[in-house]
Amino acid sequence: MDFTKTNLIISSREPEKLGKFYSSIMGLELSGGFGLMDFCLRSRNPQKINFYKPSNKHTKARFSPPTLALCFEGYPVQDPINVIKGCIEEIISFGGELIEGPITEGFGVEAWFSDIEDNYFLVVIPLLQVDKK
Repeated sequence: MDFTKTNLIISSREPEKLGKFYSSIMGLELSGGFGLMDFCLRSRNPQKINFYKPSNKHTKARFSPPTLALCFEGYPVQDPINVIKGCIEEIISFGGELIEGPITEGFGVEAWFSDIEDNYFLVVIPLLQVDKK
């Protein structure tokens, strides 16, 4: 098989409303999809799929990272904790809920959220690695 694109799909009771939620987070325009009730966000850059081992720093007993989720990765910065705090405020203002985090890892900082339909997603802000000479 030869695939030219990799996409993520989310089943939704209200696909346009959920699409607008993610449109707000990503700063992208929501457009029509394959059918009348389908909607699509087209990114300005190629999407990727990450395979990961969940953090062992989870603080909430009721939370276990899902098998499949969206992951929004920010630009690497020297102070990722302050960037992710801004993300948390903004996502909550769109109707999302902070489930866990922020959690500081060696690669940066992450936080788990649920969207307006209780689907989990992850936000990662990588730590900018500066070469010290």
